[in-house]
Amino acid sequence: MEAAVTLAHLVFAADGAPLALAPGPLAQAFRGLLGQLPPPQARPARRAALAGPGRPLPRPLPDIAVVPRHPQTGEPWPTPPGVAAAPPAAEYWAALAFRDERELAPATGRLPPGVERDDPLPPHSLYAGYLDRWVFRAVMNRLNGVDDTQDDPR
Repeated sequence: MEAAVTLAHLVFAADGAPLALAPGPLAQAFRGLLGQLPPPQARPARRAALAGPGRPLPRPLPDIAVVPRHPQTGEPWPTPPGVAAAPPAAEYWAALAFRDERELAPATGRLPPGVERDDPLPPHSLYAGYLDRWVFRAVMNRLNGVDDTQDDPR
């Protein structure tokens, strides 16, 4: 779901232009989802990159910065002048921004008797296989100031 929210913010910030995603986790997470959308207008691409706390400012500056949303206030992390923000939830942003690039070795054998696993599952799937179109449309409508309450299926 958070991938659809973030994608809506990216598409809204691109204002109809194609998106050029910075190589790495951002491109891996959203390239497949972008392919599920109608083709953008034939205009110069808008560059998007990860930015925010603990990350160096990308050079050259991107057109769109994927920065975290504050968990309590909902405000996006500040971006430099002229750079649009595409703010996912802080937890999703952190998983994208600080993803460990190393491959983990698979565990072998079994746990000893009486030992239980206590590590939690990751809170978000970084690489969504499909676009949640309902969430995407709802966020796009909200960003565009469209009232879509009569389309609510509940």
